[in-house]
Amino acid sequence: MLRPVTVLLALLASLGASPAAAATWTPLPSGFDRYYHRAIYDSLRTRMIVFGGVDSLYRNDVHELTLGGAPAWNLIAPSGTPPDVRNTHSLIYDPLRDRMLLFAGAKMFGLTVVLFNDV
Repeated sequence: MLRPVTVLLALLASLGASPAAAATWTPLPSGFDRYYHRAIYDSLRTRMIVFGGVDSLYRNDVHELTLGGAPAWNLIAPSGTPPDVRNTHSLIYDPLRDRMLLFAGAKMFGLTVVLFNDV
């Protein structure tokens, strides 16, 4: 079974490529196993940014997958205070202000589901 992120990565790896290159499947690096995360494509830097999700814990970290040249995973540290840990949130990329916007999401706290309604 494919990891949830694998299909998305294969699609994003071909964004911005020539039509001939877009039809070619390319293996992407391993190193990011997560569920219920969200991702955006940063067209200014030719990379995918991934936030949050769940592996064995809920996460609020930010990873990038570089897509120019040899794809590689990197943990990045944005400025400011990160949002709370969450999954099933929404992300969009704002190229005019060069930022990622996050909305909502959820996490489990014991047996209680905590729903977020923030940006």
